[in-house]
Parts: sequence; structure tokens; C-alpha cells
Amino acid sequence: MHAMDGTKDKEIMLDPADFPAFPPTDESGDVDLTLIDAMLELTPGQRLRQHDEFNQFFALMRDARIKLYGFDPADEGSLTEID
Repeated sequence: MHAMDGTKDKEIMLDPADFPAFPPTDESGDVDLTLIDAMLELTPGQRLRQHDEFNQFFALMRDARIKLYGFDPADEGSLTEID
């Protein structure tokens, strides 16, 4: 929300019933059950392939950060202390 509409300091409570297009969740409301169902429909080989593709993507993003900044800002171990 924008500060101009007067809601900056107000807590906004949303009722899930107002959003029927939201996917079903577990009891906590934090886990999207459709994602679990989609993963369980895959074979183990398909899941491994998808995992490998995600790993390759994240490695490319890490390499791009290193190329841009000269180090990986997401990796605290890659920072060296400057005297």
C-alpha cells in the first residue's frame, strides 16, 4: 500500500474467502498443496531432472553476480575484510 492512501501504519487483514482463486493450503496456510500434488505426479527421474535444471540456473545466476560484482554478494564467505 502507498502512504498516500492512509494505510501505511494500518494492519490489513485479508479473508481467504474473498480470494477463491487461491490454491488450497495445508492447515498452517503456508504450504500450497497444488505444488506438492504436481511434484508427486512426476516420476523420480523427472524430479531429478527438474532439480538439476534448477541447480544449473542458480549456478548461472551466481556466476553472473560474480562477473558483475567481482565476488558473490549472496555468499558471506566470499567477502574479504578490507583494512
